[in-house]
Amino acid sequence: MAENVPYRNRKPVKRERFAEEVASELRELILAGKLASGERIDQDAVAESHGMSRLPVREALIALEQEGLVVNTPRRGAYVAEFSPEDVLDQYEVYGLVAGIAAARAAERLTPDEITDLRKAHDQFVKAKGGAAQQRSNEEFHRIINRAASRRLRSVLGLLARSMPSHHYMFDSAWAALAAHHHEQVLVAIEHRDATAARAAMTEHLVASGKQAVVALKGKGFWRDAPR
Repeated sequence: MAENVPYRNRKPVKRERFAEEVASELRELILAGKLASGERIDQDAVAESHGMSRLPVREALIALEQEGLVVNTPRRGAYVAEFSPEDVLDQYEVYGLVAGIAAARAAERLTPDEITDLRKAHDQFVKAKGGAAQQRSNEEFHRIINRAASRRLRSVLGLLARSMPSHHYMFDSAWAALAAHHHEQVLVAIEHRDATAARAAMTEHLVASGKQAVVALKGKGFWRDAPR
């Protein structure tokens, strides 16, 4: 085994969180392009690097297959799934449609105090300096909206969000300016209790984010043969 394998020499994780932590690590390596499309994932090396058995590694790979990031082939092993710019755009569009439903629910269900909190989160996002502050206020903005949705809807949103390469493009100046504009549209629609407008604005926001994700990933050489 070559010494530069990206999942070697990782810190051990707690036994009860083995599968979750391995999935998180492999997901990041895939979305960062450190594990390339079509590359075989050495389950023994992953297990050895964490001092664990192969069982939680297999559980992690099953979870990643459900996210479309890994292909598990009987008797051949696990491979990084091949996905194109269109796959990324499609995922963001699906996410936008689901998040749009949550925004519509928010327009109908958020209390006046919750809408005030949503306005505060938006204002903090606009004023935030630096990626960490923007991330906190962005997460709070979406959290307030999403808690108006049903438990099942929130579960679907979480599943879709986990495998998105958002941290590869978010919180630069171009994204922040566009996101602030979209957030304002979503917020105004919710303040006016306009579920249709809130749904459309949220979907537009995430479709645009998908386009930015593709541009950022191409710029990082994620698709090595793709034109930039």
